[in-house]
Parts: sequence; structure tokens; C-alpha cells
Amino acid sequence: MAEHEIHHRGQIYLYLGMLGVPTPPLYGLTSEQVRARSITQ
Repeated sequence: MAEHEIHHRGQIYLYLGMLGVPTPPLYGLTSEQVRARSITQ
């Protein structure tokens, strides 16, 4: 069942991206966010 959920989440992200809607990262922080947080702390 997890593979099914992952498949549909990917579909939603694809369609939102095609429409230009910003989406949160799938796996937590982006590399840019990690880099920014490591510099400020």
C-alpha cells in the first residue's frame, strides 16, 4: 500500500509543478535550506 501512496503523491507533485504551484519538499529540508541553517547557527 505504501508504493501506491507514493505513486499518487508523485502524480500530485507533477501536476502542481506543471501548474506552477510551489510544493513543499518531499523529503524534509532542501539542500539550500540545510545550507542556510548551518551558516546562521
